[in-house]
Amino acid sequence: MVGGFFIQVALLMVIVLFWEQRPLASIGLHEPELIDLGWGIVAFAIIEVGDNFWSVATLPPEAAESARTQLAMLSSQSESWKILLFICGAFFEESYFRGYVIERVEELTGSLNFGVFLGTAVDLYVHSVYWDTSLVVSMAFGLVSLGLLYLWRRSVITCVIAHFLLNALS
Repeated sequence: MVGGFFIQVALLMVIVLFWEQRPLASIGLHEPELIDLGWGIVAFAIIEVGDNFWSVATLPPEAAESARTQLAMLSSQSESWKILLFICGAFFEESYFRGYVIERVEELTGSLNFGVFLGTAVDLYVHSVYWDTSLVVSMAFGLVSLGLLYLWRRSVITCVIAHFLLNALS
């Protein structure tokens, strides 16, 4: 799984740099700055609070039990493996579904909002392959919030930090 994330992000970078012949900044990738860390932490806190309310409203009790069962499998892994998985997963999702999709859809349609919608819809679909539908619905608030964070900061790095914290601390 980690290797797959790494290969897919590397492929995206090759496409942007060599096929499209654009800088990585064209998909919101830039050198990390301290401000990215600060806004990533603030965004995590805001999304976590909102996500808790959203999940209570949308997640039936049996789906919560299903999530606990699936997460129990993950908890048997070493801490270093989980951290690596969360970093790679966050970097993959934010690079593709926020940075690339939002920026390229905006270029094609002129609509950043449609880019956020499409990026979020594809991200939710990808999660639906291995998560129950009600769990995917419960994730929608966090993914839309990450899309809005990207629009505000235009930084994949800020989104990766928030996403990593959401995965690692939830």
